[in-house]
Amino acid sequence: MIEVSEYKGLTLGPVTQDVARTAAEEKWMEDETENRQQGFGKADSGRVNAIEGLINLFDRDHVESDFGVIGVYIDGEPAGFAAVELHPDQKLADLYLFTSPKRRGQGIGTAVLNYLLGVIYANGTYRVQVDILKINKGGLHFLRERGFTWESTKKSAYWMDKNVYDIAHLRLLRPDWIEKNKEE
Repeated sequence: MIEVSEYKGLTLGPVTQDVARTAAEEKWMEDETENRQQGFGKADSGRVNAIEGLINLFDRDHVESDFGVIGVYIDGEPAGFAAVELHPDQKLADLYLFTSPKRRGQGIGTAVLNYLLGVIYANGTYRVQVDILKINKGGLHFLRERGFTWESTKKSAYWMDKNVYDIAHLRLLRPDWIEKNKEE
């Protein structure tokens, strides 16, 4: 486990079945609006898709890049997860971050994001990018507040619940991240 010093009791480590069990017990994937914003769908199909997606992240071992799923823990208890896909030859990384609904607004996401960006950029990456559904207003606000720039919109790029949704493509370049950290 890696201690993240910005937040007391926050550690990062391997994803264990505890994360899936906690997600089920705390009903991380039960909120219909949440599931739709994350791109999982609504009603029962949304819950099934969300849980299957979480399990697929844990079992992913056939990727053509450096891919990792990291568990987020508070005092040893699962509080979310992050997925990072590095493309070293292109000096870019794709990032996904999920904090449990009951843990949001406590600074956990910010601490995890700052730590991961520090590690990613220190290892030679120049660009970190995130694709997020445009209907996920909370996620978009979170990323933009932390320096990510809206780069493009993938129109009608995601099909869910018999509807088509746009995907926002955001990025944060290493020089912008360094400059933002100087200000704080």
